[in-house]
Amino acid sequence: MDNAAVRINFASSIYLKGVDSRKFEVLNSIPPEISQMHKCGDIHIHDLESFGETHNCLTPDSLKYLNEHEIATDSDSGKIYATFEEIKLLIINMANNQAGGIGFGNFDLDLGTRLENLKIEHSSENVRTLYEATRQFINWINKTRSRFCR
Repeated sequence: MDNAAVRINFASSIYLKGVDSRKFEVLNSIPPEISQMHKCGDIHIHDLESFGETHNCLTPDSLKYLNEHEIATDSDSGKIYATFEEIKLLIINMANNQAGGIGFGNFDLDLGTRLENLKIEHSSENVRTLYEATRQFINWINKTRSRFCR
């Protein structure tokens, strides 16, 4: 199976048939020499089903995105959790409008800068909150099926 994010059930089998059909269409619409190179494995066109239709494998400017969103709380812990909620929304909105993966090239630096901009005090309590929020975020990333409207 090409896409491990799709679980095997009736809906996903229909989805995969559509993907296969779309890949076939694309391979028959691009120059034959390129199509043949892909078929032979000399090159690989990543996420072929979305070729020419949408963005693929994006790396957002998370700091710019976060700075565009206000946080409506004064507590440090609220600001930390709200920041991660904003990042989740960014991922969901991007994933439903593009193909492929999403990478955060400067995630730790951007997150640190955001927390500094929010004037979050460096305290042991806030470090624990940041640890817990990060742990919950990673758990969400590993379990979410939002991309497939689940």
